[in-house]
Amino acid sequence: MVSSIYLKRADGKTLEQFLPGQHLLFGLHLPSNEKIVHRFYSFSDSPEKTYYRISVKKEMPPILNKNLHSGVASTYLTEKLKVGEILEARGPLGNFVCEIKGKEELVLIAGGIGITPLLSIIKALQLQNRDRKVWLFFGVTNSKDHIFKKELEQLKLNTNFQISTFYTNPLKSDRIEKEYDFIGNVDFEVIRRMIQLGEQKFYICGPRKMMNYHINALKVQGISLDKIYTESFSSKSNPIDTVEQSSIETKKILVTFSKSGRIIEWNHSFKNLWELANSNGIEIEVGCLFGDCGTCMTPISAGVVSYNHKTTAVPDEGTCLPCSCKPLTSLEIDS
Repeated sequence: MVSSIYLKRADGKTLEQFLPGQHLLFGLHLPSNEKIVHRFYSFSDSPEKTYYRISVKKEMPPILNKNLHSGVASTYLTEKLKVGEILEARGPLGNFVCEIKGKEELVLIAGGIGITPLLSIIKALQLQNRDRKVWLFFGVTNSKDHIFKKELEQLKLNTNFQISTFYTNPLKSDRIEKEYDFIGNVDFEVIRRMIQLGEQKFYICGPRKMMNYHINALKVQGISLDKIYTESFSSKSNPIDTVEQSSIETKKILVTFSKSGRIIEWNHSFKNLWELANSNGIEIEVGCLFGDCGTCMTPISAGVVSYNHKTTAVPDEGTCLPCSCKPLTSLEIDS
């Protein structure tokens, strides 16, 4: 289930212009949660509108464990949000942006809800640079999961925009060359056969496994990394080792924010240092909240951190990514 939400400023002022591919960082005050829940959602429309549009997919429990709850933020936004409610958001943010006036061919690769920032890019191109050649390779499960199908078909009327759709598990009623073009995940060999690779720019958004597959395939073809742009829509919630976590929770840990002149005791209910800072009014600029972009990289003056998951951005020596780590010891950071 995907719902599109249209937003305007509560004070009636003009919205800040965003760049196609960017997102907003929401701080959601949910009735079921004491703490603010932070999520980012990409713009799914072109910047030339008088509103912002985001599109949210309800996060369902894993197939193998139906006892787990659906995503709290996505459930609220898709099922409980009412017209006229006020949401808090920061942005526009993010470096997953496209220079719309450019001339290079664009190859867009999306998995599921990862289509949203790419849809914003496509719509901006239709309005500002219709002659630019754009290829979209889009993977979903089947016709029931084929989000934005009508919008994409309408955009396809531009002869310079070509879509190839992949169904991993088509329904019996799904017709190849009608609802979809290929069976399986988005296959790089299909892309390689269709396009003479060279000077294109590549924008990839979707699950981490899918993105890594295409990045590695492009590197093998000699495509330089400066032509490859990625945005992760993966859920990176792998906990740190349980023994290590147990040992952390027996210690009193103080976090010193040197620029702000604040010393705050670490609370193990927070997922990361950024949440601790944000909940105490200390601003640390972030872009992705997953350790993909490196925007929040912050110097460490003293102490040791532990990462919740492997990050794409590699922190420089003597720094950390507050959006993705917790303190192992008392800590001082330059914020």
